[in-house]
Amino acid sequence: MARDFLFDQDERCRPLKWLTAIDEFTRERFELFPAQHLTSLDVVDRLIVLMNQKGIPAYARSDNGPEFIAKAIRAWVERAEIGTLYGEPGAF
Repeated sequence: MARDFLFDQDERCRPLKWLTAIDEFTRERFELFPAQHLTSLDVVDRLIVLMNQKGIPAYARSDNGPEFIAKAIRAWVERAEIGTLYGEPGAF
């Protein structure tokens, strides 16, 4: 599974952040979750929902963005026994 963020704005020009997650092998889109504010705990909550639906991957790939290297996410990934793979920002 690869995860990253997209940035956009709504019709009132307010910023939107989209959490994206895809299966790297099939390219199936698992998640496209928009929010105006996403904390690391919000990301963990969304990933838990996603993994309850799709299963726990052996590895999760992301860039080194602050959302994915936050202590809350690193701790959760470690507890879930998911391997991490990091890429250059914007590479997904």
